Amino acid sequence: PMRDIYLNKTYVDLRWVVTFYDPYKGTEPNFYNEKYLETVEVLSSRYRQDPKDPAIPELLMSLRDQSKYIIDNDPYARVDKTGTLEQLKNKIRRRMKNTSATQSFQLFWSSQYLTPDSFRYYEKELRPLIEANYFRKYGEDGAFIDRFWQIDLYFQGFFALELLTRALYLVRVSQMTFFQALSSRWYDFIWLIPTVHWGWLRLLRFIPYTVRSDQLGSFFSTFVDFYVDRSILWLADQVADQVVIRIIDTLEFQIRSTDYTKLILESVPNTQREGEWQLFINRQGTAFSQQILPEIEPEVTALVKHFVSVALQDNPGYRTLRPLLGNVADQAVEQFIHSLYGVILQSLQRSKTQLVQDTKTQALTLALTRKLSTKLAHELKVAQTIPQLQDLLIMALEDLKANYQKNSPDPGAVGSERPRELPRNNPGL
Repeated sequence: PMRDIYLNKTYVDLRWVVTFYDPYKGTEPNFYNEKYLETVEVLSSRYRQDPKDPAIPELLMSLRDQSKYIIDNDPYARVDKTGTLEQLKNKIRRRMKNTSATQSFQLFWSSQYLTPDSFRYYEKELRPLIEANYFRKYGEDGAFIDRFWQIDLYFQGFFALELLTRALYLVRVSQMTFFQALSSRWYDFIWLIPTVHWGWLRLLRFIPYTVRSDQLGSFFSTFVDFYVDRSILWLADQVADQVVIRIIDTLEFQIRSTDYTKLILESVPNTQREGEWQLFINRQGTAFSQQILPEIEPEVTALVKHFVSVALQDNPGYRTLRPLLGNVADQAVEQFIHSLYGVILQSLQRSKTQLVQDTKTQALTLALTRKLSTKLAHELKVAQTIPQLQDLLIMALEDLKANYQKNSPDPGAVGSERPRELPRNNPGL
């Protein structure tokens, strides 16, 4: 791809690169373009010696014929340089102010137009485009000849020798076997991949280059690590967003599709589950009587005292006697409630054994649980409470989803917010 630049000697002469490299690519001068260049050279030489040389008209006719042949047959197409031919045609059209490239060349290479300025224009504008074309041979495999491997072989040999040396060194200074030493330098084997007609495989050599740069702590490795980390953060952010949104969508779907009345009825204790329910009731009864009730006694006493006081305020006799009794009434009420609470607590603690062993108590408890569950499911269904509850839950989940999408951080801009809508798939799948 750089061949045209190497041939341009405006700033520095790099044509030796083309001369060196062309044989490895099976590149040769294009016959038609070379003949065209040689004809112009002869014409220019004769014109400088004698502008009225009798051979000039014949040379001009030959150039007109060659120009028409190049335009009609496009010898540039074989090496994908048709764009260069289009540049050549556009330049001659603008020069001759004619929309036809063939007619423009017919006029350009005519006796009445031939001047020293025409040769100067040709040397500056047209000749580089004609020289740019070349011819490439095909090999027996049907592809262009490519002997780059002959150059690459020197580099592969160097890296193979270096890999062997490193492996032998590791074997000597460590307890590794030769195979383990080679395996530890697995990335260096990428240097040895042959690339005949597989030029894209050379891109894999970026891997060992990156690994070695990272080992050296070079600026390049820091640059690569930075963008790798940013890519990983972006990917993790996208995955996390998808997972969270999918979970919320699934919860909404389950809330809409679940029959809560049936769920409540199915949870009613039956004969198969009586043992489990009995064990549960025993454990919870013990915890309730021995741990929970003693802890909440002050709060329960204060609440019941308040209820009793409010009730007594509505009694006319109590309002009359209240000033005479003073704090005695409040103390009496508080003492009564405290005593009653203690009696209830002691009764529950004493009935622990009875609750565990008495089958009648267990049967009554299970019957109460069944009745309570059935009535609760019936009332929820009659009062249409469940649909309202479903709507409230879904609204809460939608608000949660909107807030998450709004506040989800962008790994590409730390500290920024990016409101966005993520794709929502069918939560039922």
